[in-house]
Amino acid sequence: MLIDETKNILDEYAQWIRDMMHAIPSGDGVKIAGPMLNRNNDFMTVYMEKTPTGDYVVTDLGETIEDLEFSGCTILKSQGRLDKLSTVLRSYGVERKADEILVKASRSDLVLKMNMLFQAMASVDDLFFTTTETVRDLFEEESGAGFSRTISGRSKVHLSRENPGSCKSLISPSPKRVGNQNDSSRLLGTRTSPT
Repeated sequence: MLIDETKNILDEYAQWIRDMMHAIPSGDGVKIAGPMLNRNNDFMTVYMEKTPTGDYVVTDLGETIEDLEFSGCTILKSQGRLDKLSTVLRSYGVERKADEILVKASRSDLVLKMNMLFQAMASVDDLFFTTTETVRDLFEEESGAGFSRTISGRSKVHLSRENPGSCKSLISPSPKRVGNQNDSSRLLGTRTSPT
């Protein structure tokens, strides 16, 4: 691919981003709808205000975390998720004030910090996938519905939706070992012909 063609593609991409962003007056500041979508397929929005010192504060006004909480993903009441939230925010250089995600910026680094805020919002939104129900659904999908497996030839562990978060251990008799068979035939207690 030629460098000129790549430059044209980058120009088109930058123009597309510009066309997808919209600024709307909101109180003492401006609401900015960005080109990124959240997990609900809604455009992510931030709010920007100029401070008396001439700097800027750009915030999501708590919409990202509030939406997670509304969807059953308790971020602020779960130490594990709160730790993950802090890690995500630190990695983008973003702050949290209660349920609000924000950046403080000068005019010279405003664009970079606003971009980091949008990326942080997308990453925080992904914490939705840590809900108990989502993790359980993914586990069941990966392991098969009605997951059951023999452990150490003595017990079976059953995971079910009826009692989320628990395992029932049912002791079953030890499988019979017959002759010199391969491992799978011993666990099944069946005889196979030698290979």
